[in-house]
Amino acid sequence: MNVAALAAGLDRSRIDGDPDVEIGALACDARDVTPGSLFFCIPGLKADGHDFAPQALAAGAVALVCERTLPLPVTQVLVPRARQAMGLIAARFFGEPTRELRVAAVTGTNGKTTTAHLLSAILAAAGLRPALLGTVVNRVAGVERDAKLTTPDSLELQRLFREMVEGGDLSCVMEASSHALALERTAGITFESLIFTNLSRDHLDFHPSFEAYFAAKRSLFLPGERRRPGATAVINEGDEYGRRLAADCRAAYEHDLWTFAVEGDDTEGREVDCRALELDLSADHSAFTLEAPRLGVRQPLQIGLPARFNVANALAAATAALAMSLAPEVVRDGLAGAPGCRGGSNRCPPASRSPCWSTTRTRPIPWPTFWRPCAP
Repeated sequence: MNVAALAAGLDRSRIDGDPDVEIGALACDARDVTPGSLFFCIPGLKADGHDFAPQALAAGAVALVCERTLPLPVTQVLVPRARQAMGLIAARFFGEPTRELRVAAVTGTNGKTTTAHLLSAILAAAGLRPALLGTVVNRVAGVERDAKLTTPDSLELQRLFREMVEGGDLSCVMEASSHALALERTAGITFESLIFTNLSRDHLDFHPSFEAYFAAKRSLFLPGERRRPGATAVINEGDEYGRRLAADCRAAYEHDLWTFAVEGDDTEGREVDCRALELDLSADHSAFTLEAPRLGVRQPLQIGLPARFNVANALAAATAALAMSLAPEVVRDGLAGAPGCRGGSNRCPPASRSPCWSTTRTRPIPWPTFWRPCAP
């Protein structure tokens, strides 16, 4: 594919040099450049990719994507935001793989890993062989591998999506971190479902303020203040920032906005599309009734995980599945059969003398979050 084809339609872009140069590979690290590569000059937090363009050319790059003209004898695609352009070009280079997958993204401070895991189990129960991209593990074409980043850079993401399609995957559930959203790693992805779990103080070593942290999460749903075409927005109305996000999304998403809350959550009087009622919390499982008035659904559900916060995670996954037009019975079977979740809460081996659970969480969980009864 040549430079002109890859750059077609990029906002406020221009090509300086030969637009017919053929591209055989993509790279954003000069050490990864091979002959025939298109090199992305990404302004980083500690270094600027523009400074490494000469090294990329020496390694065989035949064109650059950059935010300013460089005094180098090579074709250059000038764009206002190189990170965004990288995602869009990568999607085109790899043949728009997410148009062949049903992709759901989960964002929020807590619950991303477990919610993604549970939604993946529901998709599997529906026969939609799911890939998984997360904080702890990635599963691509049925093979698990350790994850390096919660959300990889856009070049790696699009390469993985293409690998999923070629390996027979039909869907994908991914975690979308605030870092990745702020760095525009999700540009070029076609989403079917977007899920917001909750928001609390975190990552302020990266984001300049809590508002900036929220804005990064919000951008998954409203990039450039516009809705994601074809996607549903699934948002926790039981969370303060979820209510704010839902209000922001309501006009843009209309009927494609799905809200959820656990019984006892403060929704400030708002009706929700899905609610968890009649909670039954024990040391080794949680049960509840899923009520979805817009579908006329009232479905008992059970998961092999304890604690009220896992009911919220299961409800998020269930709401997303219903928004994706999956049957309530599939949701029930998927949640009931979900195996242990690496990176989430897991029951200790049966040899343990008393019920106990392990987790890789580094943030504290208030004890009432586990066992707080639902409101009378």
